[in-house]
Amino acid sequence: MSRALPLLTARGVRAQMNTLAALQMVAKRVGTPGAALLQAYRPREYAERVGGRSLAAAGCEPILHMRAFQRTRRLPDALVQDVLARVAR
Repeated sequence: MSRALPLLTARGVRAQMNTLAALQMVAKRVGTPGAALLQAYRPREYAERVGGRSLAAAGCEPILHMRAFQRTRRLPDALVQDVLARVAR
């Protein structure tokens, strides 16, 4: 089980990032001087490329295939084609 990151509220109270209250707190800070406090939670950016695509795009592909499989209960055509193309090499 993953642990949620704590986030300090305006009153210095710790809130969990996965609560509605924490989401509302973050949304209120966007576009204000408090937005600077959110920089610590910004995802790290990677310059590396995988197959000509960003690391984030390449990393999302298996997740999207899994979601499609869960939704349709069959392997997505894009995944099947990708596997077949790799086997053919």
